[in-house]
Amino acid sequence: MKTTCNVAFSGQESITMPNGKQHPMYLIGQVVSGLVTISSSSQVKINKITVWGGFKVHGKGETENFFSILNEDDKNQISPEKPVVLPFSMQIPDDGPLSYDGECVKIDWLIKVDIDIPWALDEHSYHYIVVVPCIDDHK
Repeated sequence: MKTTCNVAFSGQESITMPNGKQHPMYLIGQVVSGLVTISSSSQVKINKITVWGGFKVHGKGETENFFSILNEDDKNQISPEKPVVLPFSMQIPDDGPLSYDGECVKIDWLIKVDIDIPWALDEHSYHYIVVVPCIDDHK
């Protein structure tokens, strides 16, 4: 049982990272929104889909801070004919950390999708965003 999860972010600029990958870019305090689309090549029974938003710190004193954006309990299956499409929205906290990629510490912001599949390993999908400071150029 393998599902495919895609996240389409609504009308957002992208930034190209040094590794060549592109990620949506958001200002601190901005609202992140979009659509999660989950499909499968065969019929898959599911218990629940949870969409999380937050950040993860890699390095010394590793920590993570995720909050549930959406819990979808009434979807009981995914089939090739009928993918699951879920809108989501979350606000990046004004006091949240910025994205950072240093030698000792790395801070990743992401949207994480968990698919709870009965009697099987749950599936997880990670979709990274970049959070940058809001710069007031009127000073």
